[in-house]
Amino acid sequence: MARARRKPSVIQRILLVDDHPMIRACLSQLIAAEQDLTVCGEAESAPQALELALRTRPDLVILDLALKDSHGLDLIRDLRERVPAAAILVVSMHDAHLHASGRCAQERVVTLRNKRPRGTLCTPSARCWRAASI
Repeated sequence: MARARRKPSVIQRILLVDDHPMIRACLSQLIAAEQDLTVCGEAESAPQALELALRTRPDLVILDLALKDSHGLDLIRDLRERVPAAAILVVSMHDAHLHASGRCAQERVVTLRNKRPRGTLCTPSARCWRAASI
């Protein structure tokens, strides 16, 4: 007989920021599979992300640096100033977008690159999300 999984005492709240709805949906589905993680909001633009972050106070923000209306580095700076407790995980499939990793390191940002072939999604375990919170 399988044991029932206990409910976690603390549920980490995650804000997803990507201008591609399919990426947000896939990440949301991965997060939903974990009992101690929940998506507290989804945004497709930097202004929308900042407004949601101020309202929901996420524990973690997962974002792509390439947004339609701005560069994610500007959003990272704004998040650090206005929601300093939130950890930030940058996910990108482009090396060029992570060229600013020195700046990301200064901002205490974890970066994750999808090294899988084009057309496939990175499927990191929940340990990746937790590592960004440290």
